[in-house]
Amino acid sequence: MSDDDKLIDLNAERAKRVHDLNDKRLNEVRQAFEQAMPLAKPKKKPRASRKSAEQCASIDPGQFPASPSSLM
Repeated sequence: MSDDDKLIDLNAERAKRVHDLNDKRLNEVRQAFEQAMPLAKPKKKPRASRKSAEQCASIDPGQFPASPSSLM
């Protein structure tokens, strides 16, 4: 067994530690920001309902008053 198998890359381990610390700090700042200024959920705009072909076909033309052109 060689000694190379047991060697630890200290620079890589330090980089991992620094990365983990930065992630931890970022999460803390993010949580503090969310508590101070919570994000509002967007309100859904009501959609205007469109008349379907069935609804238009079911309208009786006799329901409406005579058009001005037919009165002349």
